[in-house]
Amino acid sequence: MKKSMLWLSIFCMLATNSCKMNETTDQTIRIMTLDPGHFHAALVQKKMYEQVSPEVHVFAPEGDDVKLHLKRIEGFNTRAEDATSWKETVYTGEDFFEKMIQEKPGNVVMISGNNQKKTEYILASVQNGLNVLADKPMVITPEEFPMLLDAFQEAEQKGVLL
Repeated sequence: MKKSMLWLSIFCMLATNSCKMNETTDQTIRIMTLDPGHFHAALVQKKMYEQVSPEVHVFAPEGDDVKLHLKRIEGFNTRAEDATSWKETVYTGEDFFEKMIQEKPGNVVMISGNNQKKTEYILASVQNGLNVLADKPMVITPEEFPMLLDAFQEAEQKGVLL
């Protein structure tokens, strides 16, 4: 099993068994992809997973990063062998992060992009009761490290995964 598939499979198992995914008893993982600026964001959609909804909500600013991300997903959906069937619902606007937090159409936020705001996105997502799947680095400056520690403490208190 490739690293990305193993990574998501473990996260899915933990999330459905250990976390309050939402207020109902629905155990389906519903992914929200936040400002995808790195190919890791697309890799979690390289194959389909039984416990993961095929509808993924993407929240990002308008630009090349989100277009490239969607092109990668389209490539997975249209490949000759082992094609996927992801349905991307996309919101692009300057208020993309606020819109994601306000609407919360998913219960897991995928964060893999520009690292400048990553720690801030992680903390705010956890504070709003969302499970977070983020690639490395989760923090890039020593000054932001306490924010990451706060995010882990908050995740534990809220019963969500980080």
